[in-house]
Amino acid sequence: NPAYVDSYYNLGYIFIQIRDYKEALINFDKAIKARPESNYKSYYGRAYAYEMLGDVIKAKADYRKAIEQMPMYRPAMDGLARLQ
Repeated sequence: NPAYVDSYYNLGYIFIQIRDYKEALINFDKAIKARPESNYKSYYGRAYAYEMLGDVIKAKADYRKAIEQMPMYRPAMDGLARLQ
């Protein structure tokens, strides 16, 4: 449901803060599914969760997707640089 995009994003962010990266992924996935075309912060959050879980390939893909949606988005650019 697109009406819950911000709620899913916020939950994902909370789970990042408490280092529950698997739950963060679930919520960022829901946010992205609800609004895939304009959701760079959720792509960034999901990338970060993947990075923390050691899934470099998925993390890079989502950092790139965040940058594609918001060119020059510094957090995503920094995340991608960490993984190069």
